[in-house]
Amino acid sequence: MLLYMQDPGRKALMRGFTRLIASGARTHYHLAHYDMLRSTAGSRKRSLTRVDRTIESSRLEELQRSMSSRSARTISVTSAAQRALALRLTRSTLQRLQLLALLVVASAAAGGLYSVIRAPPDVNWVVQVATGATIGGMISSCIIGFELFGAGQLLERGGRRLPLVTAVLLRTVVYGVVIMAALLIFPWVYSGNEPSPFRPGIVGDIVFSIAATFLFVSLMSVTQLIGPRVLGSLLTGRYYYPREEERIVLFLDLVDSTSIAERIGNVRFHAMLSETFTRLSRVVTDFGGEVYRYVGDALIATWPLGTPAENARAIRCMFACRDALDAAASDLMDRHGHIPAFRAGIHSGPLVAGEIGGFKREIALVGDTMNTAARIEQTCRTTGHALLASKLLLDRTVKPANIVATSIGGHLLRGKSERLELFALERGTTDRGHGRTR
Repeated sequence: MLLYMQDPGRKALMRGFTRLIASGARTHYHLAHYDMLRSTAGSRKRSLTRVDRTIESSRLEELQRSMSSRSARTISVTSAAQRALALRLTRSTLQRLQLLALLVVASAAAGGLYSVIRAPPDVNWVVQVATGATIGGMISSCIIGFELFGAGQLLERGGRRLPLVTAVLLRTVVYGVVIMAALLIFPWVYSGNEPSPFRPGIVGDIVFSIAATFLFVSLMSVTQLIGPRVLGSLLTGRYYYPREEERIVLFLDLVDSTSIAERIGNVRFHAMLSETFTRLSRVVTDFGGEVYRYVGDALIATWPLGTPAENARAIRCMFACRDALDAAASDLMDRHGHIPAFRAGIHSGPLVAGEIGGFKREIALVGDTMNTAARIEQTCRTTGHALLASKLLLDRTVKPANIVATSIGGHLLRGKSERLELFALERGTTDRGHGRTR
């Protein structure tokens, strides 16, 4: 064996074989290392891919949250704007807007008809109708809108009306500018006529516009004087024959009006009374009621008897009227030297409504319900409670959660043969320790 290993040729052969085995081992090692590196690289790649996906997923979630937040903020802002718009568009404002829309439509129709009648035979009547209707609608929207929404602020500064001459001059300027602007601009827009105050036929247009303005402003004044519902009922003959209706009646009377008039003077007292009832009438309208009549220093309002939830509006109105006077207390004190307060009684039941009178007609509400509501208001003076309601009304009403109705027992009202249980109304949520609450 030693001789075999000592042979030089065999030694060279063994060295070559040894190198071959070592080379193969190194090659196997490198191949294994390469496989390991490739596997590691693949796992790292997969890991990086998972990380990238995780990052993308988190970014996507963050973007979605951001978009949802922005959308929520947009919806919140939109809802807030809608709530603010709903607060501004009270029932009294909507009532004036409805009156404005009605008069604008009527004025546009009158303007279109006038333009067709005045137009020469060879002129396109469609253009004439459009021109006249636009002129009539624009004049009425500006002038009636001014009377409904702007005249009060301009003509009654600090709770006092401007002198009659100043008010007339102001109205003349406003009316004149609006009429002339409409008569000059719109014929030029529709027909290409030069906007000249000396064009043919403009004198007749001015006369018709002034007459129509006077007619529609007078109609607006009559509507405000007697109320849109009363005017509508008179025009449609709703109460031509007397009819019985179920209504809620509110009697509201100012406290110590006689002594106030003696202290501040009758003229100043009338100004205070006018401003006070103007504010309170808006509150009544906003709560779905209708001012039936002003009697001296008293206001009478009515509501149609409806569901218990609808009937609660009349209860809330009493407290809203108090809030309105509290909010204007400083202005009323500065202007009139007194902050008015009131007592009020409220009742419900049947009334007969119908037209009465000859040359001067009106819709009168008569019945025991009206008399009982007046007697309840008078009971406020003897009981010391500012707001009283009958049990009959409260039984038909869902009482607002923030109002406590405390029974003050049965009272024999003047002219009545049976006692009527009355409840004192106050703000609060707990029993005040006297009487039965509901």
